[in-house]
Amino acid sequence: PGHTTFSSSDLGCTSAGGVATCELGDLNAGSGFFNLTVQVDKLKKVGIPLTLDTASYSISASGIASTNGSTMVIADVLSPFVDIPAGHWALDYVQSIWAAGITSGCGLSPLRYCPDTFTTRGEAAVFIERAMGNFAPTPSPTGIFADIPYPGIEAYTPYIEEFYNDGLTSGCATNPLMYCPQNYVSRAAMAIFVARAFSLPMPS
Repeated sequence: PGHTTFSSSDLGCTSAGGVATCELGDLNAGSGFFNLTVQVDKLKKVGIPLTLDTASYSISASGIASTNGSTMVIADVLSPFVDIPAGHWALDYVQSIWAAGITSGCGLSPLRYCPDTFTTRGEAAVFIERAMGNFAPTPSPTGIFADIPYPGIEAYTPYIEEFYNDGLTSGCATNPLMYCPQNYVSRAAMAIFVARAFSLPMPS
């Protein structure tokens, strides 16, 4: 699902119940105007403004005798992540997996993705299981791996066990069976994970 946020060039906006209220302060006659930025949809192309259909919004004002203005409202689609600016080579892909719920980023307030941070094996299990449509993995982990749960990433445990049950990983060590959730995942390992997850054909 998308979400909508508002900001203005003046005193700021608040939103409740689908209504955005912006305090504009004093507007001088003949030159009074303000800019309202609206992030309307996670999957719109960042940096390409969207003209909203007039049926999707209405404008009213209080404290003044009349309201004059344009009948056109343009929404500027912003990058949801403060650390991935418009123009970043991976922005469209990151925005896509965020909108799909595959990732929630690496930090909130402000929302960050940490694009240059390496992915761990634990995170890879979460990403791939969610990419396969599995947002509710094994509810009661059974302790398949000796090093799972791992302190601080217990939320990954159901995904990691499901990753194993789906035949996508055999772990990182045997006797005892271990997954090494905090190890970085190599590009070679990712090739195996993705090929298995999406049943890609193997060379003959």
